[in-house]
This record gives sequence, C-alpha cells and structure tokens, in this order.
Amino acid sequence: KKKLYIGALFPMSGGWPGGQACMPSAQMALDLVNNRSDILPDYELELIHYDSMVSACAGESEEVRSS
Repeated sequence: KKKLYIGALFPMSGGWPGGQACMPSAQMALDLVNNRSDILPDYELELIHYDSMVSACAGESEEVRSS
C-alpha cells in the first residue's frame, strides 16, 4: 500500500495541553479508515504530529521545519 501522510499540530505541552486528548482521537480516525477495505483501498494513512506547545510560533516553526 502507498502511504499518505497526514500532518497535524497538537498542543501536547504548554498552558493548555489539550492535544493529549485530541491526538488519540485523530489517530483512531485514521486507524478506522485504514481498517476499511472499501475506503482508499490502495493507501495507508499515517499521522505525523508535532507539539505546538500552545504557541503559534512553535507550531509555525514545526510546519516550516517539516516541509
């Protein structure tokens, strides 16, 4: 299967570490799609995630670094 990478920024640390709840949900959604043979049958979705640290600057830095 060909890999399709999904990039995401989650606030895993900092003033509001809400990404600790959001990231597992996003991963679960990708797993559900990957386990279905009738949705994107030739592809496997993979989550690439970074900690935005509840900071626009940190998130932008990670986005630029990964491109």
